[in-house]
Amino acid sequence: MKRRRFRLVVPLLAAVLTAALTGCASDTERRSVTIVHPWSGAEGAAFRAVLNEFQERHRIEVIEQSARGVSQLVLANLAAGEPPDLAVMANAGELAAHARAGRLHPLDDLVPRDRFPRSWTLPIGDGDGPEHSYAVPFKVNLKGLIWYNTRARPEPVPRTYPELERYVRDHGDGAAAWCMGMGDGPNAGWPGTDVIEDLILHEHGHETYLRWAAGDLSWRSAEVRSAWERLRRVWADNAYGGRQVALLTDFADAGAPMFGRAQGCLLEHQASFMLNFYERYRNASGGAARPGADYDFFPFPPFPDRSFSPPRKAAIDMVAMFRRTEEAEQLIQWLAGAEAQRIWLQRTDGNAFMANPDADRDVPRRNEVASKIDRHIDTAEVLCLDAADMMPAAMREAFQRGVLEYLADSRRLPDILAELDEVRRAVPEEQWVSLSCER
Repeated sequence: MKRRRFRLVVPLLAAVLTAALTGCASDTERRSVTIVHPWSGAEGAAFRAVLNEFQERHRIEVIEQSARGVSQLVLANLAAGEPPDLAVMANAGELAAHARAGRLHPLDDLVPRDRFPRSWTLPIGDGDGPEHSYAVPFKVNLKGLIWYNTRARPEPVPRTYPELERYVRDHGDGAAAWCMGMGDGPNAGWPGTDVIEDLILHEHGHETYLRWAAGDLSWRSAEVRSAWERLRRVWADNAYGGRQVALLTDFADAGAPMFGRAQGCLLEHQASFMLNFYERYRNASGGAARPGADYDFFPFPPFPDRSFSPPRKAAIDMVAMFRRTEEAEQLIQWLAGAEAQRIWLQRTDGNAFMANPDADRDVPRRNEVASKIDRHIDTAEVLCLDAADMMPAAMREAFQRGVLEYLADSRRLPDILAELDEVRRAVPEEQWVSLSCER
């Protein structure tokens, strides 16, 4: 046995010496790291620019994979025993489940915990042990924005929720009140869950909202049920083409009728990332739609006579580590830094909102609409994570499916809410995550 080991070592040493003498690439130069993410189009190009700069600086190859359904892709890779080194996901509840199952690595030693709001780093405790951070926030998407074509600007812009309801009811003939599309591949239904979340958050406040997101409030409670009923009565029944068209339309295409010569719909409830989608549309003159000149937004209006400050809601794209390697450590530290996030901003002309507070230094916002979104993020007294993103995967998927079923047949609402409560009770307690609303 000793002689066999000796024979293997000698050729290995010879190969190493030969590589050194002939100038062949070293192991360091051949290092690589894998990452999966949800971005495509302009956002995908911006992220590739971030990764390309990392590759140049560190001589580490980045093997990326883009997919709309990152959660499903990660689960498939885990089942095959080949998890990615890193994954970018907005689903805090699903990442928390991976962390508690031991599939994620804590990041306390890589990124200072005081660099970002606590809930944005996915703090998870281990029984009576210390709390660890399992994610690095990269990109912020402000939700609860109501977009409109400036040719048909609401007059006046609704400042309270009852004023919004009156505008929807009395806007006149012709165009529908809402542009609406529920489609998004395996994640279909989330544009409807977003509306329900905003209604609960703004009518009842963030404490009720967090109880519901953490599984402590029944889906059949008055607070939750009334939000579903408003979704149908105020949104879906006033959607372009009706509920059936909304079910068949992809969210990325739902706003197109807002920009037609004969305007088909007037408002769209969507997030800040729509800046990257609206730029594909043409204005009435046939040119590219321009923020401010052709479209603008107002924030989801508050319910009057509420004792709490108007809350805001955001989806945070978080980077988590499934395989801890030196290369993965270097990439996640790079992604957390202001310089990497600034590259994204530069590639998108300032039409993005990054988690690192220093990222937008020396990167001017190219339009007032982006500047206005930035101000809403910076000045929000209460900024909550998206409730569906905080829910365990089974609950979130049932929520999205329930929205689709409700829009298909609103008479089934009692049964849908009862089924959602059954899912809530069936989810093990340890799969729920409780995250605060904070800045």
